Amino acid sequence: MKNKNLLLLLLVIFFYSCNCVETHLTVDEKSWFSVYEKGQKIIFKSNRGNIDTIEVAEKIETHGNKDCNWIEMGRIQEHIMYIELKTKVCHNYSYCDAEISISKDSEDKNAFPSFRIFGLYFSKLYQKIEPQIVSVKLVNSNKIYSSTYHFESGVNADGYGIDCPKSFYWDKNEGLIKYELNDGEVFELLKKIN
Repeated sequence: MKNKNLLLLLLVIFFYSCNCVETHLTVDEKSWFSVYEKGQKIIFKSNRGNIDTIEVAEKIETHGNKDCNWIEMGRIQEHIMYIELKTKVCHNYSYCDAEISISKDSEDKNAFPSFRIFGLYFSKLYQKIEPQIVSVKLVNSNKIYSSTYHFESGVNADGYGIDCPKSFYWDKNEGLIKYELNDGEVFELLKKIN
């Protein structure tokens, strides 16, 4: 009887260890991350003439739960993408960097990125209000972005730290195009340098 239980346990462990599910982000889900390359510099100019240079510090694509540790982590090996941006001018001393990440937990559900821009955070897991898609015209370039996602503190994003931004705008094809500080200073995309 003891051997049967041991054999059954080994069969269950073998079954689950061979039954990992590796998810894959769709082309549309991955497109959020095609806007930047590691080492790239993004230059912003404010309505007060100040310049902010942001560098793409990390760009990672991987799968989580690589060992398929089904006992502790489950059988899903989620497809993950992550970009970290470092700014030369720290507007929020608690959060000087920015990041966008996405994780595909299930093949049958669409994934949407989470954003943290200098302490202003959006994740569909925590916010009840979806980001609005708006049209934005940048003053310094006269360029119009017709499908930009708008995130605002207290509306559809949560602010952390001292002086997190009031809002930011993210264009799926261009990335971060604009962010506004609480004191009224507005930084707009000026150019990208590879």
